[in-house]
Amino acid sequence: LAFEPDPRNAELLRRNIELHDLGAYIDVHPVAAWSTQGTLQLSRDSKNYGDHRLENTSPSGGAQREAVEVATAPLDSLLDVSSLERPIVAKLDTQGAEVDVLQGAEHALRHFDHVICEIWPAGLHRVGRTLEELIDILAREFSWAKLLLQGEPIFPVPEIRSEFARLVNVPDLDGEETFFDALISREPTLRA
Repeated sequence: LAFEPDPRNAELLRRNIELHDLGAYIDVHPVAAWSTQGTLQLSRDSKNYGDHRLENTSPSGGAQREAVEVATAPLDSLLDVSSLERPIVAKLDTQGAEVDVLQGAEHALRHFDHVICEIWPAGLHRVGRTLEELIDILAREFSWAKLLLQGEPIFPVPEIRSEFARLVNVPDLDGEETFFDALISREPTLRA
C-alpha cells in the first residue's frame, strides 16, 4: 500500500507500477497519512520530487516551492491491518511529519512488525516536533532499533533507547543536511 499525496508523484508511481506489471501487488492511495482527516498544503519542491512537505501554514523554502492542497487521513482510517499478511513493514519518509503520521496510526502501529523510518531532526523541528517525541512514540510499541549508518553492520539490532542515545555524538544533528534511516523492530532477530 503506497500513500502518495502529490498528484504528480502519484501519477508517476502508477505509471511505473503499470510499466513493471505490478498492479496486482501495489495499491496507490492519493492521500497524505496524517493525525487527522482534512486537508493541508503540500509544499512541492520543483527540482526534487522527493522533498515535498506537508505544511501547517504557508509553504516555506523559497522560489523552488509551490503549494497544492491535499487530502489527509489517519492511517488507522485507511488500513485494515487484519487483512494484511505478516510481516507488516511500514516505510516512513515524510520530511519531518513522522510524529503526526504515527499519531494517526495508533491502532495500526500495534500490528506493524517493523518500521523503516527516515529521521530528519531539522524537518521535525520545522513542523514543531522533536526527535524525542518521535523516539517516544516508537519506543512505546517497539523494543529494538538500528540506525542505518553508512559502513555499519545492521546486526545486531540493539535496544531502541540505547541505539537512539548514540545520536548525541552526531555533529550538527539539527542541521538541514543531517538525516538518516532507522530500522525499528519488535524483535532483534528480524524474522521474515
